[in-house]
Amino acid sequence: MRYEVLGPLQVRRDLQGEGVAVVELGPPKQRALLALLVMHAGELVSADQIIDRLWRDRAPRTAAHSVQVYVSDLRRRLGGVGDDPIQTRSGGYLLRATADQVDAREFEQLVRSGRQALEEDRPKAAAASLVTGLNLWRGPVLADLASQDFAQEHIQVLDGLRLDAMEALADARLALGDDDGAL
Repeated sequence: MRYEVLGPLQVRRDLQGEGVAVVELGPPKQRALLALLVMHAGELVSADQIIDRLWRDRAPRTAAHSVQVYVSDLRRRLGGVGDDPIQTRSGGYLLRATADQVDAREFEQLVRSGRQALEEDRPKAAAASLVTGLNLWRGPVLADLASQDFAQEHIQVLDGLRLDAMEALADARLALGDDDGAL
């Protein structure tokens, strides 16, 4: 499973030798719930936090039930036999996903690696890492959910990191004597 937020929210499933399928994620609030879990992959997100972030002060009385329905439908769409990436834990939910399954986390790691290589005076390795990271971007962060309040914090952080990566890449290319590439 691959969770992508560096562009519109998208989940891709490996069909084991038969290609890759894009998973249909359902209605907007359900997509927003998944995006919230993806941005906090590996962390417990309480039902109260989900309700607050998805509805703010406009939560209907049925919000808790809606969250349960959304999670159930997402499990059906994402899971396979014995494979449930969304776990229920004491009053909340946790998305089981490794860093290499979430494009934003992979991007963050590649930028760190690129910066470290630059500090170690290895501009070629830095450029390779930064280019790989920047190539993960398919458009604006959570482009289809940018109007959601909870998305703004993540958008700002990732957009800032993208600018930092672009600057570091320019530095690496300058160090390599690639003035045109730096521009």
